[in-house]
Amino acid sequence: MSALLYIHGFLSSPKSHKAIQMGEWLSQYRPQTQYLCPFLTPYPDQTRNTLEKLVEQHIIGSLYLMGSSLGGFWATWLAEKYGLRTVLINPAVDLSVGLYFLLQQFTESFERCFPA
Repeated sequence: MSALLYIHGFLSSPKSHKAIQMGEWLSQYRPQTQYLCPFLTPYPDQTRNTLEKLVEQHIIGSLYLMGSSLGGFWATWLAEKYGLRTVLINPAVDLSVGLYFLLQQFTESFERCFPA
């Protein structure tokens, strides 16, 4: 049996619009393909462990990856590590830029809420 592992982006979830649309499309047009869409925490070590376990459980059949945003980063990493086929949707490829921007926004927001 083939499976598609959809990897959502940072602070997204399996209940996001894209994740739900993908699951609905697969059930309608590719019902023989198992849809995997785990909830991933914002903590890299936990996310890596979750994804590696899922890949290792399903790699025996045909496993495909789809990653959105930060999920695209994880999908690229998994594809290189395990030799899997991957589709990327607006992938985060330079994490230093994205994370810097997010941290800067968080810091500014925090400082507005709690001025010194």
